[in-house]
Amino acid sequence: MIWNRDAETMSRPARERLQLERAQETIRWAVARVAFHRERLGNLDLRALPDLARLPFVRKTDLRDQYPFGLLAVPRGEVARIHASSGTKGKPTVTAYTAGDLDIWREVMARAMTAAGARRGDLLHVAFGYGLFTGGLGFHDGAERVGMTVVPVSAGNTARHHLLLQDFKPDVLAATPSFALHLGETLEEQGGRPRELGLRLRLCLRQRESARSRAYLRGRKACQRVA
Repeated sequence: MIWNRDAETMSRPARERLQLERAQETIRWAVARVAFHRERLGNLDLRALPDLARLPFVRKTDLRDQYPFGLLAVPRGEVARIHASSGTKGKPTVTAYTAGDLDIWREVMARAMTAAGARRGDLLHVAFGYGLFTGGLGFHDGAERVGMTVVPVSAGNTARHHLLLQDFKPDVLAATPSFALHLGETLEEQGGRPRELGLRLRLCLRQRESARSRAYLRGRKACQRVA
């Protein structure tokens, strides 16, 4: 399924021209505004997409070293939202978004969810955490752009998930593979049947689905499609 026909049906030469133009613009912007990138990219001459292979990696330690706002390419007052990692191994890594960034994020999520099979009018049960983690809000905003009905349940509180899944009968579930497995197994332990939830689509991210999770959910026909 297609969300943005102009973007998704663009010819390969046109797409590559656009990618090169945007990459060049991004590098110029970063070099002009961020000292960290200026030191690493200031002498880079990006003339073709294969030249991207010469870009240096930004490592997790670099992100921590620039904590909290050392990588901002706009004044802090222009930032509309800040997310961050859990910081379990030290300082959290921070990502900041302008209003324009958030609009692109919504558009990208709308495109990805539509490609996976989501559609306007679907009821979406979001089982990702809301807050500093980007998962819940990303799915939420993208779904609203598509025209879906969003139930922002968040993570945790398994009993609440069971109640809403059985009563609301959502079309789509957004969750990590491990939490989807947990919901299915605990529902069965309480006498419920995952296949009776009527889920058409399950959207996953953040972790790779285990063979156990895949076999369990397929065996119980808990969802028609996974993306």
